[in-house]
This record gives sequence, C-alpha cells and structure tokens, in this order.
Amino acid sequence: MVKKINLGGKSRSVRFSINALIEFESITGLDITEPEDRVKMHKLKNIRALAFVGLKYGAKSENEPFDLTEESVGDLLDATTQNNVMEAFIDHNSSGEETGEEEGEKKRQDGEKLEP
Repeated sequence: MVKKINLGGKSRSVRFSINALIEFESITGLDITEPEDRVKMHKLKNIRALAFVGLKYGAKSENEPFDLTEESVGDLLDATTQNNVMEAFIDHNSSGEETGEEEGEKKRQDGEKLEP
C-alpha cells in the first residue's frame, strides 16, 4: 500500500514492501522480526534509513523519479515528519498488504480463506 506523506514541502509516496524492508535490514543490520531490534528502530539513524527505503520504494511503485540519498532524506526529516514515517510504517504492518489480506478477510497459512 502506497501512502502519501508531506516531506520537504512536497507530497511524497511511501511504501514498505518486502524489498524495502530487506534493504532497511541491510542498511541497519537490524532484524525487524526480532522484538529487541524493533525497539532500536526508533533511533534517529534507523528512522532515517526507514524513511529512505520507504520513499525509494514508494517512488518506484508510483513510477516517480527518486534522486534522494539517505543523507538528503535526513535533511528533510524533523520531529513531525519522522512521526509521519513511523505512522506509515505501522499502518503498513497492520494493513495485511504483503499477505494479500483485504480488510476483514482472513486466510489460513495455506491461503484458504476463513469464514468470518
């Protein structure tokens, strides 16, 4: 799911696909499936990396140009915008996007739909 956030006076697309999260783990050395590493995601350097990959893959999903670096993303972030990035990440994790779940739809591990 692509979300829009206002960053640097511009509406920008953000998406936390599996590839974005793998790149985040590569940049930071964190494993986002580990609870102790999820706590570390709130460090400033990790928020910057999360914003960078979210913006990179958001732009890619929307066929938008992307010419930012991690450092230039950091220049755009402030207290409000880093909260917006974290909210977009949390929304992504609760949306079921990567599992293919639609709102209210649940599936078993084998992909078979469960009745509500």
